[in-house]
Amino acid sequence: MTKAKRKRYRPGITEKRLRNKKFRKTEDAILEVILKEKDYMGLGAMAKEVGVARSTVYYHHRTVRAIVPDYKAYILMKYRRMIRKVLRNRRVRMRMVYLNMLTFMVINRRAFMIFDRVGDKSVMVVMIDELRRKVETTARLPRTSGKAFVVFRGEVLAILEKWSENAYDEAEIGEVLSDLSYLTETARTRLKGVR
Repeated sequence: MTKAKRKRYRPGITEKRLRNKKFRKTEDAILEVILKEKDYMGLGAMAKEVGVARSTVYYHHRTVRAIVPDYKAYILMKYRRMIRKVLRNRRVRMRMVYLNMLTFMVINRRAFMIFDRVGDKSVMVVMIDELRRKVETTARLPRTSGKAFVVFRGEVLAILEKWSENAYDEAEIGEVLSDLSYLTETARTRLKGVR
């Protein structure tokens, strides 16, 4: 008689796991500790702070240092799925694309607050890069204008960073959206000299 192979559990964040109330409650407590603590803490200290066993934290993440990469992978997978639906329509306006992006950031604000706290802008850079083709066609930038897009991306990041200082406040979405729309609408004239 052969032994049945045991399915190996891989720590990380998925939509299915977050639908489980118990998993989500523990995950929320882990995020709360990360946002609250100023210093790096080990897994044992985090488990004690959250009020669960060490094995429970291991069930969620391989190590404490893996929490941010786990959330980056989860957020980008979720964002790509959302933005793919929006970008299917050829006539979709950049304003609508930005509105979806800002709404997405508000819904997932705790993860973005953690990215800000650890000084990791790579998620926002990837999100903006995903929109590159749309920005180039909307702002009528030449496809060879790599430097112009990098400047544009920096401008967008500056606006998003300013917004993040108020913890991605929903009341400011209209103002942020108009600032981002202005950048796209004026990109052609503003970035004309950038080659």
